Amino acid sequence: AIGTPVAYLIQELIPNWPLGSIEKAALSATVTYLIKNFFTDDKKLAIKIINEEIKKDNATFDKAAAPVPAAVDGAPVLDDGQTILRFGVKQTAKPQPDGLKPLGKAKPVGIPIWARHAPKTADAPVKKFRPSEYKASNDDYAAPSPLEAERETYHRRLGTVVHELFEFLPALPPEERDAAARKYLGKPVHGLTAKDQDAAAKEVMKILNDPEFGALFGPNSRAEVSLTGLFDKDGQKQMMSGQIDRLVVDDKQVIVIDFKNSVKPPKNAGDVSEKYVMQMAAYRLALQQIYPDKEIKAALLYTRSAKLVPLDAKILDTALDKMGLKPYKKPDIKGPKI
Repeated sequence: AIGTPVAYLIQELIPNWPLGSIEKAALSATVTYLIKNFFTDDKKLAIKIINEEIKKDNATFDKAAAPVPAAVDGAPVLDDGQTILRFGVKQTAKPQPDGLKPLGKAKPVGIPIWARHAPKTADAPVKKFRPSEYKASNDDYAAPSPLEAERETYHRRLGTVVHELFEFLPALPPEERDAAARKYLGKPVHGLTAKDQDAAAKEVMKILNDPEFGALFGPNSRAEVSLTGLFDKDGQKQMMSGQIDRLVVDDKQVIVIDFKNSVKPPKNAGDVSEKYVMQMAAYRLALQQIYPDKEIKAALLYTRSAKLVPLDAKILDTALDKMGLKPYKKPDIKGPKI
């Protein structure tokens, strides 16, 4: 005979459990294990009874383990057959007023202005105009021969040193500039002769102390100034970009200067390379659009000999006419009404 706990497990509990075939097999094996290990009386009979009970209630188990219907009161069903139930309570109390006024009748809205005009034609890409590259000409007149290569390198180095002097000397007190210039020129790394050192120092100080262009290196001056402007060149919109070596702006005038390291500096403004004149003319035109109420002056500083060459307005205006360069004026175009 089987003990009362085991009989209760088989006869009362198992038939009411919603188990599938896999679970029933597992339960059968478990109960069989318990009987084999904890009951000694007639084990074969106990195992037989368990298997018969499971077989007899097999249909009941399968029915209990059947999938839940596809929907219960409209509740969603997951892929594995489980139904999602939601708890909800209907509102029985009347809504409390919040004091907000209901929206009035919508007012008619007219067609916006932009919708009554045809779209403007897309602007064509703006061409770039670089005045320093306008001409491929060179003011060195001729390329140096191989025998002159060393001399050419020396003078280029001298021009670079003078350029550097004009960059840092203006920041020093006037009484300290001459000594600082000679000290910098005399550095062994530059390899300059004593004669060239003395001549460069004198020319640099002469320009810094010049009554007209000395202000270019004064407290109101700036070095390495980027400049951008829009021009009308031969009827086409073009954009210029350039770098001004030195610029000063005061109450009445604007002075722009560009450093050049040419082998043979010109004797006067009439001998200046055409491409340099056109470059300064373009800079002047751009600055005139920025400062329409000020006089714009321009000059070239040849660093090899520290020679300053002012360019008068007539020369610059002639260069603008030759290039076909004019101030750009944005057209006032309105699209046709629809």
